[in-house]
Amino acid sequence: MKQIVVIQPSLRLESYTDYVCNYFIQKCLERNDIELKLIDLRERKLEFCDGRDISEYNKDLQDDYEFVKHADIVILGFPLYHFSISGVLKNYLDIMRDALQDKQINFLVSAIFQGGEIAYEHILESLWKKYNVQKIGIKTPYILNEMFIWWRLTDIWARKDIQDLANSL
Repeated sequence: MKQIVVIQPSLRLESYTDYVCNYFIQKCLERNDIELKLIDLRERKLEFCDGRDISEYNKDLQDDYEFVKHADIVILGFPLYHFSISGVLKNYLDIMRDALQDKQINFLVSAIFQGGEIAYEHILESLWKKYNVQKIGIKTPYILNEMFIWWRLTDIWARKDIQDLANSL
């Protein structure tokens, strides 16, 4: 059985990123051959990364490290800010760095504008070079804010992209 960790880094309540991550989880739960773990960074006691060993961080981060380390697949949700991931996610990935070794990953991106694909491509390249991560699945879902109406994802192509990613794992 595949173990999948979904990391939801948006700190805003009812964010589009949170919605997209939970929609993805809902689609994954339609399958019987996977175990899912959601790591919602709003629920974690976050610390700043300063290069220390994982054993020196708090229990939340140590537990997350173990989940990520033992997962087969890591899905990184993130809101796109100024053509980059959020500082919260960057800091979190810096702490989790060694747990990402040899992982299969993909992304769930929420953005205000088109053209931010370079953000996740840059993260993927950096993680590949250092930790041998591999992008899995097919197309990375890139969800624009305009695809939502009243906090509901109404764009059928965006929903299909998320479903396709869930099916490809």
